[in-house]
Parts: sequence; C-alpha cells; structure tokens
Amino acid sequence: MRRLGCVCAAVLLLSGPSSPAGAQALDLNKISGWVDLRGAVSTAGEEWLDGGTSKTRYGGPEDTNLDAEVAEATVLWEPRFLVSLSGHFNLQAGPDQDMPVSAVETFLRWRAPPRSAWRISAKLGRYFPPISLEHDGPAWSLTRSITPSAINSWIGEEVAVIGLEGRAARVWGDHFFDMRAAAFGFNDTAGALLAFRGWALHDIRTVIGGSFALPDDPGRRLSVPLQAERTNPTEELDNRVGFHGSARWRYSDLLQVDLLGYDNRADPEALRDGQYGWRTRFISLGLKFTPNDVFEILAQSMAGSTQMGPISPINPAFQKFDDEFLSGYVLASLRHDHGQFSARVDYFEVANNVVENTPRSETGWAITAAWIKSITKHVRVGLEALYVTHDRTIAPAEENTKDVQLQTSIQLRF
Repeated sequence: MRRLGCVCAAVLLLSGPSSPAGAQALDLNKISGWVDLRGAVSTAGEEWLDGGTSKTRYGGPEDTNLDAEVAEATVLWEPRFLVSLSGHFNLQAGPDQDMPVSAVETFLRWRAPPRSAWRISAKLGRYFPPISLEHDGPAWSLTRSITPSAINSWIGEEVAVIGLEGRAARVWGDHFFDMRAAAFGFNDTAGALLAFRGWALHDIRTVIGGSFALPDDPGRRLSVPLQAERTNPTEELDNRVGFHGSARWRYSDLLQVDLLGYDNRADPEALRDGQYGWRTRFISLGLKFTPNDVFEILAQSMAGSTQMGPISPINPAFQKFDDEFLSGYVLASLRHDHGQFSARVDYFEVANNVVENTPRSETGWAITAAWIKSITKHVRVGLEALYVTHDRTIAPAEENTKDVQLQTSIQLRF
C-alpha cells in the first residue's frame, strides 16, 4: 500500500508541465467556505451519534427535543499549482467530530493537456467515490435539501477512500461519456455501521481520524467482545488494495445515467485495536432526468453485502457477520423564484444471513420535504421536514421506531 502511494505521487508530480507557462498558472487564492447555523425540533429517540437507535441527526430522551448549534464550519481551498496540477483541501469543524478540526476530502488533481477529443485526468488523496447525485455543491455539499438520502448518508459516513482515481471523458455530439477506475485503501471498516446500527439519514461527513459510536447493544458485546465501542471509517488493516469503477452517460442536459461498482477487498478476519475488517461490495445505479430548467427527478438504488469474521466456536471474539443491504430513493425538485422545493422518498433494508448470530435485520422508509433559497450571495437558508420509520430486530426485543425531525439551516458563506 505504501509503494502504491509513492508511485502514484511520483506519476502525478512528474506529469505536470514544468515550462514557464505552467509556472504562470500558480493561483493559491481560491478559498471559500461557510458556517451552518442549525435549529431542530425532533421527536426521535436517543441520537445514534450517542449510541442510540434513532435514524436522524437530532434526538434525545424527551418526547420533544430542541437543538440549536453551529452544525458545521467548512473551509475549501482549491489552489492551482501548475496548468495541469491543482489541489482540493476541505477542512471541517463540527460538534459531532472527535477533534476540533479535520479534513473531509483532500487530494491533488492532474489534467492532461487537451491534445485529443478525450479528456484524461487523475486524482490522488482522500475523496468520496462518484456515487451521490445529491452532493453536487462545493466540498461535497447538498443543494436540494439539508439531509441526504439513506444511501448518501452512509457514503458520507463510511465510504471516503484514500487512493488514486483515473478518469477518461469525451463528448460525442449530444452524448457525454465519463469512465473512472480507482485503486484505494484505508476503508477496511466500511460496513460496520450498516451491520451494527443499520441505515440512518443525516448530513454528517466522516473526517480523517474520526470515529462514530456504535449502538448500545448487549448482543453485539456478547457476540463480538473485542469490537471497540466506536468504529473508525478510515482504517487500513490488511494492506490489500480495493477497487471501484464507474461509468456515466449523459444525453444533452436531459438525461444522465450513472453506474458504479465498489469492492474494498478487506480481509474479513483482520482485527486491530478493536477494529475489524469488513469485506464490503456494492453496485449503485443512478438516474437524473431534467426535462426543463425548473424541474428535475433524481433516482438512485444500491445493493450490496458485507462480511466480517469466520464462525469459530473456539474464539467467541470472531463471530460471523454476513449481511446484505439494499436502499433506493426518488427525489423530485422544483426551482422557483421563491426557492427550490424538493421531496424525496427513501426505502432501506438490511438482511442478516447468519442465523447463529444476534438478529439485526432491518426494513424502513423515509419521507423528506425541503425548501432551500439563496437570499444573497453570502446567505442561504433552508427548511426541512423528515419522517423516518423502521423495524429493526435487536435481541432481546424487536424495536419499531418512528423519528420525526424538523430543522432549519442558515448558511453564512464567504
């Protein structure tokens, strides 16, 4: 894994032009960011961030819970070092992080000179694979709602990779093709939250060195006593390289279809410092339909599996986990002079295929309605209502929860 990183870095740096014209492209002043002031009213139970079983970002022990906080402070620096070499460095501070400030995405991007109809580029560093249709704002942010779908909430919490991605794109008349392939590491624990907690809907993004609390589940402690109480999404446990590949076809501005396959190739028997390897694979299919300038429909589905550990009657610290997961959503959005209105319906499930293990199967669905409006160049406001219901089997009882969350957001941008 270290050798791969050194080779990739050398390729990127040596590929940039060294001519005076390339040096004249230096631009280190492209800095932007925002502060997100958040208010929320929720009837959800204890937050999953605190080890609870609710599905939303905000909740608590009361019948009605009130929250007001600075939900996020983000700085995005996008320097250009050479004509073909630029950077993307996204720092974030927030109340739900382990450390005051850390990086979300940080990578170098190289673009080959345009000598043919093909556009060739590559990036090296930590980034989110090109899965989400919802996160089309700067610094992997949302533009249609405050909370993403269950699919992209999970991508944001567990599927940021450190690797090298190559891209080839071309336009043929009204058709645009974009193909990518990547080798990555430091994502061996992806799948732990899906197995132990299930799906959730929130706008929290994982940071380098960050971690998330696992549910307060006695069955988990009994079946996997060596598992730490928090899972670290950015972990390399086995020095095995994972892969993801994607293809995008877009017809004019009317229709876009995305397909992506992911396999972290983690060793399911790896264990270090309370962190297990989870062999996680999935396929994601996305569609975007934009018949005019004011209306659009997004649809996405994901199906995959995650496995951890062999079944071992000798060592109870290794209890087999073999889960299949599925989720999908449809989102409709309407742009108007008074703002952008969006509505989304989600479905999600996790199926546990090992009867000897503590049952953790889950099914659920959610409805989201949101309004987003830019008041000025530097002020954006949002209002969102979120309803989530799910059934999840956690020994010794089956839990049926209904989470309702109403939240407002005021973003001050610079």
